[in-house]
Amino acid sequence: MTQIYPETNSGFNGFSRIENSLRKINFIRCYIVIPALSPKGFIFAVLFIFVLSGLPEYGSCQARRYMGEAYFESTMDEYQMGNYKAAVRGFKRFIEFAPHDFNGHYLLAHSFRFLGDYDSAIEYYEKALVIRPRDYDAHIYAGALYNRKGEYERAVYHFKQALAILPNDCDALVHIGNVYFAKKDYDDAVEQYRKTLDAEPENTGALRNMGKALREKGDLPEALKFLKKALEVSPGNFDTHLEMGITLLKMGEPVSAIGFFRKAIEIKPDNVQAYTGLVEAFEKRGVY
Repeated sequence: MTQIYPETNSGFNGFSRIENSLRKINFIRCYIVIPALSPKGFIFAVLFIFVLSGLPEYGSCQARRYMGEAYFESTMDEYQMGNYKAAVRGFKRFIEFAPHDFNGHYLLAHSFRFLGDYDSAIEYYEKALVIRPRDYDAHIYAGALYNRKGEYERAVYHFKQALAILPNDCDALVHIGNVYFAKKDYDDAVEQYRKTLDAEPENTGALRNMGKALREKGDLPEALKFLKKALEVSPGNFDTHLEMGITLLKMGEPVSAIGFFRKAIEIKPDNVQAYTGLVEAFEKRGVY
């Protein structure tokens, strides 16, 4: 649902009044500016724009437009290749040319998120939302990071804003449930997961998290029922296998739990929690 690479919108609508006057230099964008990714190339492009445009009063604006677009396109290449440090530098530079561009702020926030700099990511999601207040994805990402930081009120605010944009959206409902779960408000979490399942009975995240919340409430048989249903819907899901193992251990069934921990390790061989659960299951079974 979430677009990691949203549509490109360079955000330079303010220059539309001079487009007709500068048609004679449109070829520069294709043949000079876009390939010119080095600083020298940009300077060369700017000189050509000033010389050939014949409109010095507009040349500076047009130069900034093309340079900004070139920065965006070259930075998108870095972003799509996973070079997020370079993407951060590029999107920051692009924003200098287009301070009101939504995508520049949004993708800069993504880049920080991928680098694990959640404070900076939140800062730029918030700035993106000032530009486009009703962007569903930006609200979801901002809410998820606030939840991760333990800022639950801000998290719920953003998820509710997402719900206002897409009423009864299951992803937003699950996220709100996850905030309540993190706060250990298990009754409220269960309510949110039920709302999700009423709208989408086979939502894997809601089924699994319902099982987790019910387990924390002490209703182990009911928790197991929801986790089994989650596995039926998505048999290869690591998190559900892990939660099945944890729940069965709590139910005093270490032999059954071993199989689920082993399957979880098969899916994610480097996961420490799955190995820890497996060791605990063997200990409770009496195997050392």
